[in-house]
Amino acid sequence: MNTTLHDPTQRRGSSGSATLPPPGGSIVWLAQPASALVFTDLDGTLLDDSYDLDAAARAMDDLLRSRVMTIAVSSKTLREMRGLDALRERPAPFIFENGAGIAWPDSMIDDEIGERIHHHVGDHGIELNGPPYAALCNTLARLRARQRYDFHGFNDMDTDEVMALTGLDQPGAENARDRMCSEPLLWRGSDEDLESFRNDLAEMQLTLIAGGRFLHVLPATDKADAMASVTQAYEQLSGQRVPVLACGDSENDLAMLKQADACLTFPQQDGSYLDTGDTANLQVPAAGAEPWRIALQKLLSDLVPCNTSHTSPIEERPANE
Repeated sequence: MNTTLHDPTQRRGSSGSATLPPPGGSIVWLAQPASALVFTDLDGTLLDDSYDLDAAARAMDDLLRSRVMTIAVSSKTLREMRGLDALRERPAPFIFENGAGIAWPDSMIDDEIGERIHHHVGDHGIELNGPPYAALCNTLARLRARQRYDFHGFNDMDTDEVMALTGLDQPGAENARDRMCSEPLLWRGSDEDLESFRNDLAEMQLTLIAGGRFLHVLPATDKADAMASVTQAYEQLSGQRVPVLACGDSENDLAMLKQADACLTFPQQDGSYLDTGDTANLQVPAAGAEPWRIALQKLLSDLVPCNTSHTSPIEERPANE
């Protein structure tokens, strides 16, 4: 286990100090400098089997009181993610469907972000990074018919089947089926056919990643790409560099974890932990809001300088970031 933490502020610039705006304030993103950005997976990371959304929202809000902005990143759909976001005290972006979509609170959308917004849902502008769901499913159906690939996707399932596979109740399963830009599926073919399927998808600018229960087909993007997009937007709007932390447990989190300055990893279903390579990594014994909060406080205490009161101008990011 690698718990030796480096100080990214040596190359990014340290954070500025600020006080929080009133509840519901819309200036968090632009005018309240953060000491760090935390990008966190949900299932198996911030959420354990109890699925306590209230506790998860409180844990993220508690970090914001310490000037740490948390961005939820998940394979979940927009509708699922909005349920968690509605419990939070402050606006923040969130990333859904494994990075294929980003929801930006309206109060955080400047001209540059606005150019990427496809439409609005509630008080969020929605950025999609690939073809819409119906077009994606049509592509998969044609590929399956031509190559005789054996898989079963959410588009092939009814709500009862999704409930049985996921353990979700009926409203939860309906939310999980309300997809915008990615398709979870169960692969029932051979390993050889799976590799061929992966190659065929790549030729169509699509990718296949493994989540906790399902394989996910999505545009040629991932959680790490979406994390980079949100980080870049924050840095441009705030004029500062801050440490970027990531939390996750599954293969679809790995690129995000490796791209962060430091990360928390949580046990996979078999009890093992992801190998994050050179990224400083603190292994957390169990999922859930309280273990997540305690581990992040430890990571942040080692990573983020205390009592900083200055901001640093944006500098060029190294080419390998």
